[in-house]
Amino acid sequence: MYDIDLHCMSYDVGSSKPDRKIFDAAEDMANQLLAAQVPHESRSPGLDQAPPTPWLKIYVGDEYEKDVVGARRAGWNPVFVGAETDVPGQENFLDWKQLGDMAVEEIFPEGSDPMTVRAENTQEFLEWAIKNLAREK
Repeated sequence: MYDIDLHCMSYDVGSSKPDRKIFDAAEDMANQLLAAQVPHESRSPGLDQAPPTPWLKIYVGDEYEKDVVGARRAGWNPVFVGAETDVPGQENFLDWKQLGDMAVEEIFPEGSDPMTVRAENTQEFLEWAIKNLAREK
């Protein structure tokens, strides 16, 4: 598994959240970073990069409309850390405290509609994610 660090800025893409273009641009950037880590001899002939591989896309944001709605529409799994207490569909949110020792794949199963996790702050969710991702390696 690779750690990915990238920045996808709206002024570079010409679009901002909740427009799907910004999420697609971030995914393209991540695929390019992953392809750069594949040895050249493993790449398909005539292609400058390795074929994209499926990967788990989690988007952490604090604005319901821009972050949660935008991420869902783009097929990303949103984690909502906003201070807003009354948002549409919150009855379908999974509180990060309910995650316990669940595997990441149980919370965000491949091929299913994106689940929304709600966290009180980013740090709490990241601590859970790091602990559970390390357990899966």
